[in-house]
Amino acid sequence: MRNIHFFFITILAFLLLTTVSSCKKENPEDKSTKACFTISAEEITPGQTVTFTNCSKNATSLTWDFSDGSQQQGSDVVTKTINTTGNYTMRLTASGPQGINSLEHGLVVAYPVQACIYVQNPTGIINSPIQFNSCSASTSAQQWNFGDGTTSTEQSPIHTYTTAGNYTVTLTATSLGGHFTATTTKSISIYDTPGANLAGPHYSGNDCGINNSAMWVETNGNNINIRYVSLANSFYFDMQGTFDAANHTITIPQQTHSNGGGNDITIQGSGTFTDAPVINITYHYTLPWGSGDCALDIHKY
Repeated sequence: MRNIHFFFITILAFLLLTTVSSCKKENPEDKSTKACFTISAEEITPGQTVTFTNCSKNATSLTWDFSDGSQQQGSDVVTKTINTTGNYTMRLTASGPQGINSLEHGLVVAYPVQACIYVQNPTGIINSPIQFNSCSASTSAQQWNFGDGTTSTEQSPIHTYTTAGNYTVTLTATSLGGHFTATTTKSISIYDTPGANLAGPHYSGNDCGINNSAMWVETNGNNINIRYVSLANSFYFDMQGTFDAANHTITIPQQTHSNGGGNDITIQGSGTFTDAPVINITYHYTLPWGSGDCALDIHKY
């Protein structure tokens, strides 16, 4: 019996010592002063109000210093309405029995970010570079997606499509403070090389009022030769010039050719083409019996 009492007394003493030892290991409560405050928004537009809320520990006095030179004492909540764009800071100094501690938060005031894409010509041909430009406002960064699996972060990237098709270009602009984004899109149509599209037999819907005419278009590099054949009176002539693939324009410098009917014809003109393709040329002609201007419309069949 005496052994049983000794056993229980020993266990009780062990538990008591363990509890005392555990209590001695606990850290005393932290009494240091720590500055803390929250901000309702880190980026605002001019004229908006931002709220600063105190969450400091062990502080008996507070001093708020804003980077515009203003100061406020004691308040747990401070509001500021800012009308001028720029980068600002709010500094809170908390004082207490254990010392002084300070904390700062930054604030950006900027106009809303706007995403904008400018491209001179929304159509192009494969393997021909296209210049894109960001005309976005109040932006610190831009992210381009060209719709073919490629991207860029440049402000004015140059991109080349290698496959014909219709693409949606997406631009995401990030605000000056980095907290907001704006997105816009632009549709781009890419076609095969003009030489492949333009070369071959064509039918002209109208040339100087003559509907019964035929065309043959040949291309070599950026050079183009259009042979015009009038089925009404059996004469023909050639137009030799160059085409600008990026701007879809054709230039026919002044030249003289036989018209196949025993006379020479002098021509000079300019025009445009689409990737359908349709060629529209306005030219001036001179023949022995007179001169004039004609509009030539060529549609591929």
